[in-house]
Amino acid sequence: MALKIAAVSRDPALRFELARAFDGAPIAWQVALYEDVPLDSDVVVVGPDVEGVAGIAFDPSDPSAMLHAIERAASERTSHAIVVTGAGGGTGVTSVALHLAAASARRGARTCYVEAGGPRGARTRLGLPLITGSRVPEETEARPLPVPGGFRVLLGADAESNAVERAGGSFDRVVIDSPPGSAVPHVGAGVLVVTATKTSLERARLALVRSSGVPWAIVVNRLGRGGEATAKDLEHDLERRIALELPHSPALRDAEDDGRLLTSPLYGWTRAIERLWSALERA
Repeated sequence: MALKIAAVSRDPALRFELARAFDGAPIAWQVALYEDVPLDSDVVVVGPDVEGVAGIAFDPSDPSAMLHAIERAASERTSHAIVVTGAGGGTGVTSVALHLAAASARRGARTCYVEAGGPRGARTRLGLPLITGSRVPEETEARPLPVPGGFRVLLGADAESNAVERAGGSFDRVVIDSPPGSAVPHVGAGVLVVTATKTSLERARLALVRSSGVPWAIVVNRLGRGGEATAKDLEHDLERRIALELPHSPALRDAEDDGRLLTSPLYGWTRAIERLWSALERA
């Protein structure tokens, strides 16, 4: 599985030793040398010449210890995080992600939903007051809000906020609502939401190729009736098994518009989400 690693050192000799230490690392690890910590790395390794920076310490006399520590850190960081994204906009990603978070909370797990990539509609679906301006204030991100589903939400998190990392340190489960086409974070599992149309399938193929290191569950969200491919046709075109088909649900659309997404009795839809969450926990 792809893992972005930042090796931080300012000493030329130590940088050379750091680079050599990764000779035996898995080929999927993406390692780059830095003089300062970047914003988008999964794991940070710190040379002995760098002080005041949190990360895995590099001991030139025992490089294998560093590799083992990275493996442990990656496992701890990703095992409880699930990303939900779509094959294009309008597939129902936010509704799926919020209901997955609610399903997790019903099982007793401390759960946080993270709306990544800036504000994109979770507030409206949850019936929360809208925020004016281009982004959500930083104090809103720093304090996850409780919602009726029994979990908490971090809304409008941008790439520089480290919201996912903060949530991962405080919650048992993290559900990340990621915009279509954005870089997929290093997580334990992913849910790709598609509609039963040719355009959505083409976008789904591209998304699967770009993020081949993520174990994906494909979810078909039936937004309407008529003119749509069958599950068998979808599996043939994607060359992937469909994990779940969500039924067409006009009541769901009404609940989204009215801010009652997690409080409306969407029995067939929510039962399907419960089955998906159970499968994700077993994966």
